[in-house]
Amino acid sequence: MKRNVSLFLSTLLLSLIFAATTAQGVFSQTPTQLDPDTIPKWINELAQAPSIYAANNITDSSGKLIRQEYVVNIREFQQQLAAITQNFTI
Repeated sequence: MKRNVSLFLSTLLLSLIFAATTAQGVFSQTPTQLDPDTIPKWINELAQAPSIYAANNITDSSGKLIRQEYVVNIREFQQQLAAITQNFTI
């Protein structure tokens, strides 16, 4: 029984030492800051301006606004994403 407790405590101690030394190496590094001028903004321009939705006002008999309704059409599309490769240290 004493041997199991001793083995457990020594394993726990080694685990804590390992965790402390590993965490210290990670948190002691300075973060890499991105230069906003090197990030590509637009690869492909939009073919047309995005549509702006106009509200359909629903009123009661006295003309008081009850709610606004919008009709939104959806469709499937494919999106091209630019691959940005940059090395970061964590």
